[in-house]
Amino acid sequence: MKTFQIISDGSCDLNSTLLKENDIDIVPFTVSFDKEHSLKENVDISTNDFYKKLIDNPDVFPYSACPSIKEYYDVFVKYIKQGLSVICICITQKFSASYSVALMARQQIVEDFKDAKIDVIDCRCNTVLQGLIVLEAARMQKAGKSFEEVSLMVNNTTGSRIYFTVSNLKYLEHGGRIGKLTAVVGKLFQINPIIVLKHGEIFSGGIAIKRKRALSSIIKKTKEYFNKNKFKYDDFRFVIGYGYDKDEALNFKSEVEKELGINCELSQIGITIAVHTGPEPIGLAFVRKFDHQQQ
Repeated sequence: MKTFQIISDGSCDLNSTLLKENDIDIVPFTVSFDKEHSLKENVDISTNDFYKKLIDNPDVFPYSACPSIKEYYDVFVKYIKQGLSVICICITQKFSASYSVALMARQQIVEDFKDAKIDVIDCRCNTVLQGLIVLEAARMQKAGKSFEEVSLMVNNTTGSRIYFTVSNLKYLEHGGRIGKLTAVVGKLFQINPIIVLKHGEIFSGGIAIKRKRALSSIIKKTKEYFNKNKFKYDDFRFVIGYGYDKDEALNFKSEVEKELGINCELSQIGITIAVHTGPEPIGLAFVRKFDHQQQ
């Protein structure tokens, strides 16, 4: 019998099938193209429709916003009233206020329901890597692990990374991640940055000329990371995150599986991150499986 509910904010980018199969609830982000009208992701606008809008309106830069205190409260209280505890897994607080807002909603809940048990966790990552952590939490729950064991795993996930690239630097420029000169140079020379997400923050992983070399570099850096740390591929779960171009993602998935000798999942990067990357992000993320966390 289930004793706790797993919740995530919309940054985890899990599709409806996975959410249903794993009994995961989502508190969605919103997006706005005009700063006046807000649309909830996968409620008022699908991820594919969002990408199409980006492509059809290349000079429009949308904004995303995290869930409100009330939105978190409403989801939390639904399960608290059922007598369930709650584990809420949020995007890194380096990128969003979602974690802080969820904590405020938690505080209101425990004031209203003295026996409520809610753990709000900053997973120190986002997008498809966050999704892997959420799925591992659900796998632990199905395996009969306790609230405390699942919470500990999410709080102590080690070895996780995302290596990704984008083909258009203007969204990173608009979001203040890079300067205008860098964006102009990048466009002229078809520079694709290699970006690394680790410890809840993004770091430069170098640059590559043209997309194909960037993807090869991601595979190379993954190999180097595993060799350096003497990690075993079988101890990890992998996913290819992509934007609007699924065919490119499928080709990259085949190449990654061949080069690393692994099986890779596939997941579309959602609105929360795509407002900063544009329509063409692609990368490789991995997280240590819960049953290999201590090895």
